[in-house]
Amino acid sequence: MQQGNNSLKFLIIIPAYNEEQSIKDCLLSLLHQTKAPEKIIVVDDSSTDKTAEVVKSLAQQHHLVHYKKHKSVSEHVPGSKIINAFNFGLEDENLEDYDIVCKYDADLMFPVEYLERIENAFNTNTELGLCGGICSVKKTGSGLRRTLQIQTTYAAR
Repeated sequence: MQQGNNSLKFLIIIPAYNEEQSIKDCLLSLLHQTKAPEKIIVVDDSSTDKTAEVVKSLAQQHHLVHYKKHKSVSEHVPGSKIINAFNFGLEDENLEDYDIVCKYDADLMFPVEYLERIENAFNTNTELGLCGGICSVKKTGSGLRRTLQIQTTYAAR
């Protein structure tokens, strides 16, 4: 990864299963970042609701958004569905085209400067190997909403 005061290239992969109610808000919050990602891939992991329709509609309007359909297995192994969907999203990507790869949940909302803060953290600390934030859950009139609070955590490479 390049470091210093560089503009870093972000690849975002979002595994999604039955996220019709939240995926649009999630994607719009990523599309309105002060630091734009290079690409956002939503991996639809065999949703039975209208997740695919919502994502495909946004993909037609925004060139950064890409839809991939993944046929998951019905066997329940904790965490494996998300990992398999994430890896499926990576399959056709040349990782040398990106500096940072992010895996985000489909029901998160991102503060507008979230990716910029991550970029700044990597440009500021040459030992940085991992960076993230704190997710908080807020009760709203329509239910629960998960948002990311900017609190960068570090792990050295």
